[in-house]
Amino acid sequence: MALLALFVVWGPDIRADEPRFVDLGETVFDRLTGLEWEKVPLYEYSRTWAQALSDCLNSKKAGGGWRLPNVKELYSIVEIRGDGTGCQWNNVFQGGCDWYWTSTPVPWSSSSAFRVYFDYGSVGFYDVGVHCGVRCVRAGQE
Repeated sequence: MALLALFVVWGPDIRADEPRFVDLGETVFDRLTGLEWEKVPLYEYSRTWAQALSDCLNSKKAGGGWRLPNVKELYSIVEIRGDGTGCQWNNVFQGGCDWYWTSTPVPWSSSSAFRVYFDYGSVGFYDVGVHCGVRCVRAGQE
């Protein structure tokens, strides 16, 4: 008989009565993951995957040091709200609720990468030539 345990892990500096996301002006610090996010996405729906990867690495917003998040990181800011439609992220984030690229390529397809759809809080993959939004991430600076 297998025993499955589920644990909710909070970072060392977060208490249950504190907000998870801290608005730092241009950026948002996630106390749970230790990541810092762009508050407003670099692009909302106009970049191919290759452009998104390059855009984040070259961004000088709030001092630079950005990269395109992997699928787990980007999905970590999804918050399913209400009936599951509308922006599925914390209210501190701004921007269009659409598809956003991740840095994670699809292992079985050299021409596809994963993306997160914030209008429903889902993950999918698509051809890297399609245009999607770009929200960059970096190591936390709080």
